[in-house]
Amino acid sequence: CWSIYMILITGGKYQGKEEFALRLGGYSKSDVLDLSDFDFLSINELSDKYKIIRNLEEYVRYLSKDNEDISLIEDLVKKLIERIEPEIIIISEVGAGVVPLKESDNRFREAVGLISKYYANIAKEVYRLICFVAVKLK
Repeated sequence: CWSIYMILITGGKYQGKEEFALRLGGYSKSDVLDLSDFDFLSINELSDKYKIIRNLEEYVRYLSKDNEDISLIEDLVKKLIERIEPEIIIISEVGAGVVPLKESDNRFREAVGLISKYYANIAKEVYRLICFVAVKLK
């Protein structure tokens, strides 16, 4: 099963998650699918050549804008991950801080939390980065 080899890396923005992932697996930038600047209209054209998915929360943000069904958001994210089968998933923590006023922002935070929890549960290893210091959680 693919998921028993997968590693999840989380933490706040700009904490060094991608650099840690590259070093951890001996990967290069060409192995990284960065969803922060991705054209989501072409999501179905993605190949499975990527070893690392970065900024998964940005895909969740995109899906949360026009969708009130969190279970559908989770299903779409899982379909993307199952198709690519990355060795490392990088997702930023978004639940700390000021509680948003907009319902769509709350939905986004809830969906990111549920997706993070799901992949942390099935991952072989889970790391949280703070100031480029990795804390192994699992």
